[in-house]
Amino acid sequence: MTFGANLVGREGYPIPFYYRISGRRVLMEELGSRRNPNMMELDLRLAKSVKFGPAGFELALEGFNITNNRTVLQRNNRLYSRLATVNAKGNAIEEIMSPRIFRVAAKLFF
Repeated sequence: MTFGANLVGREGYPIPFYYRISGRRVLMEELGSRRNPNMMELDLRLAKSVKFGPAGFELALEGFNITNNRTVLQRNNRLYSRLATVNAKGNAIEEIMSPRIFRVAAKLFF
């Protein structure tokens, strides 16, 4: 029987809000003053190998994002209306972590 775990964590990426003026991007705040939330993900794996002669098979159960964190990874960082105003369109979520996923696997080896 084998057990595996993977814990990944990192600081949220900065959100460099900008406004377009005459086709040029102008940052509205110091880079890093606003950030997405910190990300933490836990993956687990449980497997059992059975051998019979020169061959065998392995059954595995794997779970990804076990804690089911739905952390925001990316936001739209362009400001659209008034200068220095973060509106709904300019702060829209563009990428979020995948939900909790389980996978059952079987592997035949010889």
